This record gives sequence, C-alpha cells and structure tokens, in this order.
Amino acid sequence: MTGKEFTVGVYLDCPFFTPASTGRGRSDGRKAAELFLERYNRSGSSRPVDYTDVTRNASYFLALVQKA
Repeated sequence: MTGKEFTVGVYLDCPFFTPASTGRGRSDGRKAAELFLERYNRSGSSRPVDYTDVTRNASYFLALVQKA
C-alpha cells in the first residue's frame, strides 16, 4: 500500500472509493465487496495481490480493515 489518501462512501449498500489524486469514485460492485470480505476472513492476507481476481480495489479494502 502506498498510503495515498482516499475517501469511502456507500451507495445502494455498496462501498465506493474516491482517490484524492483523481477525485473520481470507483467501485467493483457489492458482489466484489462480499467476495473480498469472504476471502479476507478465510485467509487474513494483507497482500492486495491475493485479491486481484476478486476486485481491483483490494488496497482500499485492506486499508479500511487495518483502520477498523
């Protein structure tokens, strides 16, 4: 993780992330968020590469998990 700033919001029960660098929100949808959490709970991995087949937003999800 690079430590770059972002904000997180929720729309229709789905998280979306907005990097400060672009100001454009991004989301892979609710199903991707659920799959990320399922895999994280099973593996506990903090490596974004372990979630590339699930979501392109793994680094954002991992940052949230670390802050929780």
